[in-house]
Amino acid sequence: MNEGIREPDFDELVGGDDLAPAEQERLRRVHDLLVAAGPPPDFEPAAPPAPPAATVTRLVPRRRAAIVALAAAFLVAAFGLGYFTGSSGGPSTEGVVAMVGTREAAGASASLKLFSVDSAGNWPMRLDVKGLGPSPSGLPYELWLTRNGRLAALCGSFRPTSAGTASVRMNAPYKLSDFDSWVVVTEGSKTPLLTTA
Repeated sequence: MNEGIREPDFDELVGGDDLAPAEQERLRRVHDLLVAAGPPPDFEPAAPPAPPAATVTRLVPRRRAAIVALAAAFLVAAFGLGYFTGSSGGPSTEGVVAMVGTREAAGASASLKLFSVDSAGNWPMRLDVKGLGPSPSGLPYELWLTRNGRLAALCGSFRPTSAGTASVRMNAPYKLSDFDSWVVVTEGSKTPLLTTA
C-alpha cells in the first residue's frame, strides 16, 4: 500500500443494518479480496502507433489501357482489310465513262466508274460529280441509262453537297449493251443535265 492512502473501511462503505447476515458476510469477503489485490497500476495511454511506411505506385487506369488496346486492334484489322481488298479481293474496274454538263448545267462534269459485273448480272459503279449544286426544286438527281434518246433504266439517285460534289455508289442490274448512253436528270424531269460525251 502507498503511504498516506487509507484503506477503505467496510462498515463505512456498506453502512447500516439492513443487509441479511449472509449477504453482509459475502460482501465482506469481496471487500477483503479487493483490498488485498490493491489499486490498479497507473494507466498511461501509449503513444499512437506510427503509420506504416508505404510507397504510392501510379498505375495506368484500366479504361485507358483498354482503349489503347482496342484502337491498336482496330488499326491492325483496318490495315488487313485494306490490304486484302486492295490486292486481291476488290472489284476490278471495267471502264470509266465521262459525262459533261449540258447547257442547263454548264461547267458540271462527272465520271462513272464501272466495276466487274457479278454472277447475277449486277454492274456495281461509282458516280463522281463536280460542279452540280443542289437542284433548285430540292429534289434529288437521278442517273439513267437511255435507249433511242429516251430515259430507259434508273440506276440510282443522289444529292450533291453545297459545293457541287457527290461520290455515290450505285448499281445497274441490266445488260449494258442494250442501252445507248447515260444521263443525269432532276427527279421527275426528262431534261438531261449531264450526259455521256
